[in-house]
Amino acid sequence: MKILQNARNERSKGAKFSRILITLQSKFSEFDNIVIVEGASDVALFNIVYYRKDIFYCSAECGKSEISNFLSVIRDKIVLGERELFAIADADFDHLSGKKYNNIILTDHHDGEMMILNNHNEFLKTFITEHTKTEYFYNLILDEAAKELHQEIISAGYKIGILKYINLINDYNMNFKGYTGNQHFIFNDFNITLDIYSYIDDIIKRSDRVDNKYRDEIILEYEKEIKKEHNYFQIVNGHDYCNILARVYSEKLFLNKKNITKEHVESKLRTFYNYNFFKKTNVYKNIKGKKKQLTANNS
Repeated sequence: MKILQNARNERSKGAKFSRILITLQSKFSEFDNIVIVEGASDVALFNIVYYRKDIFYCSAECGKSEISNFLSVIRDKIVLGERELFAIADADFDHLSGKKYNNIILTDHHDGEMMILNNHNEFLKTFITEHTKTEYFYNLILDEAAKELHQEIISAGYKIGILKYINLINDYNMNFKGYTGNQHFIFNDFNITLDIYSYIDDIIKRSDRVDNKYRDEIILEYEKEIKKEHNYFQIVNGHDYCNILARVYSEKLFLNKKNITKEHVESKLRTFYNYNFFKKTNVYKNIKGKKKQLTANNS
């Protein structure tokens, strides 16, 4: 069964690579800069904040490791000439580990969502205003409510982020894919409580490659790591942040519209962001640096 699964994965990677290669070959005559990003939502984000006629953003629909491999192979198959080919990808925990990649620009913070949330107070004030029931909204002091909500979400998201971080550095093979853990949260207005220990138990239970005998070790490593006070922008996953915010607004007290989902929050987050915020980031400076290299090569 594992051999068949590996074969399917390889075929899937091959199909992705072929699609990307065909796309790039068709665009090289139109654009001086080809930028590969992880997903379609990233294409939307960068076209919102940094649309340029000489840049084409291409969605790889895969993660950073695959993109790194794609870039190496593509550079062997395509004559770039004076054009630039590079990628932008989520840093995840790479800023903590110091890991770097050739021709991949990493987001300033854990991911694109957390990079946007560097301006969280303005975003949350807008979100609260739009989504809170009128009778509850007028009891809020908006600026204080936004700060409180952010801190509550960060506190819960940080716990999940630390668990994911120790999973990475210790190779525990816990399976977080598609998991929200919503049943382990309690919401009381803007107060958020996460039972991280029942969350850990659930993660272990759904992870085929993790034996329950490692539970005590995992908890010990978690409790050691959470005391280190890492930069939360590097630890918290933006998708977790958006999911928790969506859950807050799934409570009847706050629900001003139906179906507040993680995807809805992420969409609002992208449309909130703009060039004036983006130009302050290292991602922007690095893109400009790539374009400067291109200009120098043309001279």
